[in-house]
Amino acid sequence: LDAYIAAKEAEEQALREEAELAGKEFVKNASDKTAKEVIEETAIEAEEKVVENVVERGKSVWTPTENKNGLWNKGKLGEHFNKHGAEVGALTKEQYSEMAYNFGVKQSDSIIQTTKGAYIYRFDPVTNEVFVGTKAGGKIKTYYIWDGRTGDAVIECLRELGLWN
Repeated sequence: LDAYIAAKEAEEQALREEAELAGKEFVKNASDKTAKEVIEETAIEAEEKVVENVVERGKSVWTPTENKNGLWNKGKLGEHFNKHGAEVGALTKEQYSEMAYNFGVKQSDSIIQTTKGAYIYRFDPVTNEVFVGTKAGGKIKTYYIWDGRTGDAVIECLRELGLWN
């Protein structure tokens, strides 16, 4: 498993370097975009191509920001609490944030986790809890209970990778 993860990390790094080189080459030929715009677009495209199949169980691959007040982008905690607070049993925004954080770092062999692009997806098929966090910066994007609906981005990603049926 460690060799597999190392190979995937090397593959991701190679893709990033390739995208960076392509971006620099494109910048030489770009006439109507700034170098920053081209590099940002190229980085986004590279991130979309990179999908790691992290099947490590037990330890969370999400590393939260050290600043607990910075776990959510401005205004997003209230938005997600209003949408998902009741379904996870949270009575306050603070409780919802704490529950999301705790699930994000929870160590459990039942949790399936993977990374896709800039995000870390975690899903517990026993409880149907879903967590999305950022790889860089350690922010929480969302936390909810999957209700079995089709088209859920996290569940579909796990299915596509063969991590969950």
